[in-house]
Amino acid sequence: RSSDPGKLKNREDKKVLGTDKEKTQYAHQTPYYRKVAEECVEAGVSVDLFLFPNCYMDIATIGTLSSTTGGRLYKYNYFRAVVDGDRFIQDLIYRLQEPIVFDAVLRVRCSPGIRAVDVFGNFFMNNTTDVQLAAVDSRTSVAVDIKHDDKLNEKEGAHIQAALLYTSLGGQRRVRVHNLALSCTNQLADLYRNAEIHALLNFFAKKAVHLMLSTPYKTIRERLTEQCAEMLACYRKNCAAPSNAGQLITRVHEVAASLRQLSLETRGSARRQVSAEFEFRSFLIFSR
Repeated sequence: RSSDPGKLKNREDKKVLGTDKEKTQYAHQTPYYRKVAEECVEAGVSVDLFLFPNCYMDIATIGTLSSTTGGRLYKYNYFRAVVDGDRFIQDLIYRLQEPIVFDAVLRVRCSPGIRAVDVFGNFFMNNTTDVQLAAVDSRTSVAVDIKHDDKLNEKEGAHIQAALLYTSLGGQRRVRVHNLALSCTNQLADLYRNAEIHALLNFFAKKAVHLMLSTPYKTIRERLTEQCAEMLACYRKNCAAPSNAGQLITRVHEVAASLRQLSLETRGSARRQVSAEFEFRSFLIFSR
């Protein structure tokens, strides 16, 4: 019936693949599921979706139920018990036995000179400071974009605090606080030497996935390439000893190779083949 709440239609249009209009395929077809997800967050309810599609399901719309509430998204295309049965049972058992807490609120605080400006991941925010997660498990992760917008004191350093308020399985309201003290330097060589590559790649990956909802893939790949080039150029200009134009310092080469791999992986997951289904891409986005 046309009045059914949350009714969806097949809107897949492969003609827009690789165009600026492709991002419209990942927008919510109806606000119904988003509204339900927000109500679940307020009630401390996390939604896990186990999907068994043999046709178009519009994961971009229904996937918000799990992504907004901090739940998990599982998909078994053309499910066959002989092939997929064991994987489904293992996923279900693991999810039921996985340690978990509920009704969580995360807030990140910074010392003067730096500030949190954006957060990437699966959660809900009804203000600019509190990250709400209906559930948190051992695999939950978010990336926080911290901006350096004022002078830092080398002697005092910089400090970041992440405080998580949550309800345990026993019903106790608890707070877990992580404090991070960072040294400051005005030497770019020290900055590059102590950069955490895995954290950097994780951040770029989460931000790229976030941008997939609103930005053409071509633009995302170009931004990744430009950022990589800027970091390498800055290193060569300010840190590297004079060398041949084709020579790369080992540490910088590692960064370049890793970022290039990220760019290739983003291209593969986002584009694959021109005939790739939007459902596959939507799954990659909302199961992050």
